[in-house]
Amino acid sequence: MEVIHTQWQSHRDVLQHIRRRVFIDEQSVPETLEWDDDDLNAMHFIAYDGQRPMGCARLLKDGTLGRMAVLIEHRGSNVGSLLLRSIEQYAQQTLHLRAIRASVQTRAYTFYHRNGFAADTDFCWDANIAHVVMHKTLGLEQTPSERFILGSDYESYHVTEQHTAAAAGLLHIALQDRSTRVVLAIADLTEPVWRDQGTRDSILYYLRQSRQRRIAILLQQEYAGIADHPLIQFSQRLSSRIEVRVHSEIAESFAIFNPHGYIKLERAGVRACFNNRPICLRLNDYIDNLWRTSQRMKEGRRLRL
Repeated sequence: MEVIHTQWQSHRDVLQHIRRRVFIDEQSVPETLEWDDDDLNAMHFIAYDGQRPMGCARLLKDGTLGRMAVLIEHRGSNVGSLLLRSIEQYAQQTLHLRAIRASVQTRAYTFYHRNGFAADTDFCWDANIAHVVMHKTLGLEQTPSERFILGSDYESYHVTEQHTAAAAGLLHIALQDRSTRVVLAIADLTEPVWRDQGTRDSILYYLRQSRQRRIAILLQQEYAGIADHPLIQFSQRLSSRIEVRVHSEIAESFAIFNPHGYIKLERAGVRACFNNRPICLRLNDYIDNLWRTSQRMKEGRRLRL
């Protein structure tokens, strides 16, 4: 494998091919958002296996990394890490930058963290996909960041800006870690995090890491048409791994990642801590008590074909 750096005008067809497949076809990013004027000014990086393009990314002169895309058939082959190393070398040696930054999809948090990036607490929606800002200092050996790592990050977070993106993003990040048990208490299924495709993808990723993993979902109520909700449809397709029950006393929405972390959704913000065993224990006791008197779903089991 090798990585070249090039201009948009020289390799536009290759770059468009990769990004169209990954972002537009696979992730449903609108074309109007995918192509922008920054492409003309950025340095582009393309990973090749012989003559076959595998992935790409771009770097702006201010150190902003973006449009990282690896074709699905080449994922798991360290293509992304190879691209990052080439970008970091170019940024340091040619642009003389001390750091690079990126707004990354929260589902890719573990990949960037593994490659030495540290997260800020700035979340946003971009093309209906939750993103978080991450950065990396170049040329220095650094202790890996503990931010958003279950069992290591003791900080308590209260995010009010872009809080719906933060709720989804923090959930995606936590589901990439090794929780022994995940519980989702849902007071309001209309909250964006529960309709988010990224949430369903993250749940599926979590379950695929071990056949022993299960997820418990406790809803406040059922309603007519609940079977059409994307999370309920998804849970019914994975009914052997996801159990959904109903209890009217669920008054707030939160997620527990045992035995360390929790995320609480509030009306105008989100609170989270990735290492607070006492609160997790109290939330677990609360859920366990309700679970014993909860009811099985009725409406939600009537899937429409």
